[in-house]
Amino acid sequence: CLATPVSGTRALLADGRGVLVEPGDVAAWTDALRRVSGDAALRRTLGAAAAEHVREHFSIETTADRLVAAYERFR
Repeated sequence: CLATPVSGTRALLADGRGVLVEPGDVAAWTDALRRVSGDAALRRTLGAAAAEHVREHFSIETTADRLVAAYERFR
């Protein structure tokens, strides 16, 4: 995944889960697109790391546990 480091994307794509490129830096975007599009192993690595992060942090079980914990704090 290629993205700009704004809002939550920095945290989502940290630790090898994606490539962050500064907005407006056309040369950096060009380099990043070439690097990722030309490297199947890199694409697999980034995709696998991102998928694992999503499963770990955003699964239905994890989300439900967080929601229940939030409700219980307000009881």
